Amino acid sequence: MQKKIMTLWQMIILVVLLAAVTISMFFPVLNPTGKKMVKYMEPFMEKYQDDEEFGKEFKDELKKIDDENERQKAIESLDDEIKDIKDISFPISGIQFITGSFWSGEVTAEIGDLQEKNEDDLSDAEKEALDSYEKYNTKYNALRVGMIIVYFTPLIFIALYILAFCLRWNKNIMSVIGLCFSVIGLALTGIFYFFTPYFIKNEVVDIMGSNYEHVALDVAKMIWKVLRGGGLLTTFILFFLILVMTIITMAVGTSYPVPAPEPYPVPDPMPMPIPVPDPEPTPFLEPTPAPIPQPAPVPQPVPQPPVKKLGRVRCIEGNANVPGYKFPEENKIIVGANPTRCQIVINGAPHVSNIHCSIRYNAQKNTYIVKDHSSNGTFVNGARLPKDQAMEYPAGTILSLADGSNKLRLGD
Repeated sequence: MQKKIMTLWQMIILVVLLAAVTISMFFPVLNPTGKKMVKYMEPFMEKYQDDEEFGKEFKDELKKIDDENERQKAIESLDDEIKDIKDISFPISGIQFITGSFWSGEVTAEIGDLQEKNEDDLSDAEKEALDSYEKYNTKYNALRVGMIIVYFTPLIFIALYILAFCLRWNKNIMSVIGLCFSVIGLALTGIFYFFTPYFIKNEVVDIMGSNYEHVALDVAKMIWKVLRGGGLLTTFILFFLILVMTIITMAVGTSYPVPAPEPYPVPDPMPMPIPVPDPEPTPFLEPTPAPIPQPAPVPQPVPQPPVKKLGRVRCIEGNANVPGYKFPEENKIIVGANPTRCQIVINGAPHVSNIHCSIRYNAQKNTYIVKDHSSNGTFVNGARLPKDQAMEYPAGTILSLADGSNKLRLGD
């Protein structure tokens, strides 16, 4: 009887391809650029330049980008618009797509306020906004679950293929399992990369209006071609290679003979019984004296674990919801006007942003890392902090928020 097993080169190639799938989560999944926008908008405008609604505007735009200098200016302008999108920094990798969110802090706060309202008090526009938010989250969460399966399941298969090779498992079983997984991976990444426009077409109609339903699919295709990055296509190709390799593994390989089971041994005939003589009487033994109990050792006191050092931020001027806030090194606190997002909420200060600044504590150096996220600035000794850049300050530093009517002290 022959047993088919996996060869070393087959195992190595499959493990490398599976590891590459997991590594591909660091490649860009969403990567819009001005060059891509001009590239894909041009054929779209050429197709609909005779449309009654917006044909004239498209013709003017096509004439404009025919000039190379104007085309380059349009690309640079679109690149600047992409960079100015608040709270979103492109390109977005697969791991950022799984763990992140594409709503800004202000939008999240506004949605939270709407969700707290009574449904009868909501306007039609507010109801539509909540409905769009819930639809987006439903589809986004479904995509996120799919991408988690795509990126992290290969780690399990890496361990299984190594075990299959080391323990000489039948390769056909693992190949069939790997074949099924590669087909699932191809389906998930292929649907995401090639068919997303068909899922977002209705949202495009909702945004543009029912008068533009005839162009909604082409608009969705154009938007998706601009947005999607090369990471998805890379993952799709890797799954295709895994599919091919599993088929090769099933068709090509080595076999070794499985030894036949040994015949069941025939028992020897039972010998004749031999009479056993009576046992001699056991002599009387004197009882062994009981051991003298020893005093129990005195337990030594267990040393107490070191006290965790906490950072502290105090409001020394202005109207805050708390006089101070203590927090460990691994956490950060947010200061601002939004009560749902901030730990220190500044009340009645129109110049303070919803998410004004964030603060972390470095216990080893007893310093504080401050990031400004505001429109009107965060100041130290009259100098404004650069926006969205981490700045480190010693304990005792005073932070002035916006117009200076609210001040915070770092440390005791």
